[in-house]
Amino acid sequence: MATVRGPRSEDGAPMRAPADAHDPATEAAVSDILDNVVDVVIRYGRDGAVVWASPSLQRVFGYDPADVVGTPFRLSLPHTRADVEDSVRAALTDHPDVVRSRIRAVRADGAGRWVDVLTRPVWDDAGKVDFSVAVFRDVTEQVRTEQALAASEQRYRLLAENASDVVIEVNVDGEVMWMSPSVRDVLGWEPCDLVGSSAWDLVHPDDVSVLGAGRDEFHAWALPNAATVRWARASGGHRWMSVRARQVPGDSGIATGAVLGLRDVEDEVQARQELAAAEALFDSVMQSSTVGVVTATPDGRFRTVNEAMCRMLGRDDAWFLAHKLPDVVHPDDVHSVLGERTKLLDGSVAESARVMRLVHADGSTVWVRRSGVAVPGRTGLPGLLLLQVENVTPAHEAQQELAYRAFHDPLTGLANRAWIVEMLNADLRATSRTQEDVGVLFIDLDNFKVVNDSLGHSAGDEVLAAIAHRISTSLRSQDRVGRFGGDEFVVVVPDVNDPLDVEIVAERISAAVAQELIVEQHRFVPTVSIGIAVSTAESTSASLLRDTDSALFRAKSAGRARWQFFDELMHAQAVARVTIEAELRRAIDEHEFVVYYQPIVSLAQMRIVGYEALVRWKHPVRGILPPAEFLPVAEESGLIVDIGHQVLDQVCTLLRSRPDLPGAVSVNTSPVQIAHPGWRPAFLATLDAHEVDPHRIAVEVTETAVLSVLDKTREDLTHLRDLGVGIHVDDFGTGYSSIALLRDLPVTGLKLDASFTWNLTADRTARVLASGLSGLAAGLGLMSIAEGIETPEQAAILVEQGWTHGQGYLFGRPGPEPASEIL
Repeated sequence: MATVRGPRSEDGAPMRAPADAHDPATEAAVSDILDNVVDVVIRYGRDGAVVWASPSLQRVFGYDPADVVGTPFRLSLPHTRADVEDSVRAALTDHPDVVRSRIRAVRADGAGRWVDVLTRPVWDDAGKVDFSVAVFRDVTEQVRTEQALAASEQRYRLLAENASDVVIEVNVDGEVMWMSPSVRDVLGWEPCDLVGSSAWDLVHPDDVSVLGAGRDEFHAWALPNAATVRWARASGGHRWMSVRARQVPGDSGIATGAVLGLRDVEDEVQARQELAAAEALFDSVMQSSTVGVVTATPDGRFRTVNEAMCRMLGRDDAWFLAHKLPDVVHPDDVHSVLGERTKLLDGSVAESARVMRLVHADGSTVWVRRSGVAVPGRTGLPGLLLLQVENVTPAHEAQQELAYRAFHDPLTGLANRAWIVEMLNADLRATSRTQEDVGVLFIDLDNFKVVNDSLGHSAGDEVLAAIAHRISTSLRSQDRVGRFGGDEFVVVVPDVNDPLDVEIVAERISAAVAQELIVEQHRFVPTVSIGIAVSTAESTSASLLRDTDSALFRAKSAGRARWQFFDELMHAQAVARVTIEAELRRAIDEHEFVVYYQPIVSLAQMRIVGYEALVRWKHPVRGILPPAEFLPVAEESGLIVDIGHQVLDQVCTLLRSRPDLPGAVSVNTSPVQIAHPGWRPAFLATLDAHEVDPHRIAVEVTETAVLSVLDKTREDLTHLRDLGVGIHVDDFGTGYSSIALLRDLPVTGLKLDASFTWNLTADRTARVLASGLSGLAAGLGLMSIAEGIETPEQAAILVEQGWTHGQGYLFGRPGPEPASEIL
């Protein structure tokens, strides 16, 4: 509610109505005006009751003016009535101000409308308020337009903030008003650091003219076509960006600023520049290469040579005149060259052209393109041979280099995927003659992503080059190795008589790789996982590589740093994985996943204080399936994201319907989920849709799994924790870098892995470690939960060690409904 000062005289007193305010003619004119106004006018007496209402009340709000006279009619909804009553009451006091307010009104038919209200007092001759007049104006469409505009702006902000391209808003002076968060990933700037600065200052001085005639001309920001310019990076230097700009028109139609879209084209520009440089170099070599001209007698003796030919082969003209054509031709090409010379001399061909090799004075080979014709003599018979020789050595070498690159990896120098497949096909064809087998090893560098994420891609490239060298030097001369892509290598072992031959190769590779490596002053011992397959009569290159990939998956699942042979069981499992993935997709569409709840209890009070949500698959044929039956395939295929959405939705549905449930419900979250774009907004949107308090939800992440996506997830998990969502580290103590994880993650709870609990009574080491972890949790102020409690003895030891919470079959098994009491 806003107040506006009423009309005042020079001494500050309220203005009075003129002396003839009650003149019948004046009143008739006023009445005629009020009867036809569009807005609703209501006159209130000093007691707050309606004295008179304009006829527009019926037209605008559906109320009969006669029905409201004598009542404290306010038009407002119940929760806004007080605002209108305050306005009327204020208007009836001595020396009041004009009062403005916006309310939610209700029409006679029950429809809600937005209304602006202006309440003004009217004074009598004695300077007292005689009555007040309220004017009600329907502004519903205006409010809706404002709300739609705000929603549109919000959608624009969401789109701009989540776009991979950089979006910048500037005013007419080029001052940055807003910048999308993607500038952080692309150029390294924090958006807040650039707001208020000039966008022109971010453009390389040499590229300013590309955006317009000058930085003082605003129309320069209108770029219907993309312009490629360099933009400053936070770390120094510039990066090539493709820029599009659109002016933002104001209410008057005159531009008030512009929106710029920047797309990173650094790689494209560099590729074009490198290509242009290579082409320029090639053209330069070709243009600067002079053409040698030679004349020779029919028997091949040189008659004349030009300076260009002398320079080409490093000989002087005296040497040429003392020798014949075969003396400068490469020995391997002499026979074919003499044959073509004969055809020129006997007239079989009118012109001869070919690429051939010549020998330089220093013994090197010069590749040339030679064209020749026979020059008739006086008798009509060929008297001389005229030869034009063009040095194409640079072009030939470039072609050889391109051919090399087509089948080799530029980083490691190893053969690439195409070459490996081609050689493998050749080896498989040879087995039909030799009756021997071909062995294939699919090699994957363990935990390479951790190296890449922690030390950077340049360090990762250094590691890959070192590993490639170690693998190459560990092989026999007949073995072949290539880089298949990323951190994957393939070794082909031909002429295999016994699978043991391939196993020996795998052992040599593992031993060669597992030597200490120092990269950027960091020491570590790399290891590899290897999948092995040996060919059969039916094998193809595709089937062998598929089998080695399946074997590699088994090796990594078994703990990495080992090799694994493929067999028929693996093949069956691979087929089963494909089948499960197809069934999972159907199950997601049919909502076949259900949630079971296992109680979490307070060990001191022995009462339920929360639950862990565990997913089950209600398979239409196989019945209820535990997570181990399908979660590995779900994570590998990425379907875990959709399954996680359904689990969280079911948990939130339960929490909304059961406000009586004690504590929070813990939801297991895969690293594939939390690394998925939009996971946090989707998570919070589900909580909002069900009106669930964030304090009633906890997210469980395993220490080893989350480590690989720590940088991407830290901000999301911190945001959730700040809202009240619990962050629990599951299976604690089974991975590596555990203490560092507690430092780097916004952890609120720690769960002891069940393997420690099961060994408490028989293994002293397990007891000591469990006790130490309890002290660590207590010292960090974390909620401590021990999993897998099955006996009272285990529970007693855990209580003695300081564990505050527990779960396990001793207290209750997972069920479709949350248990209310301990078993």
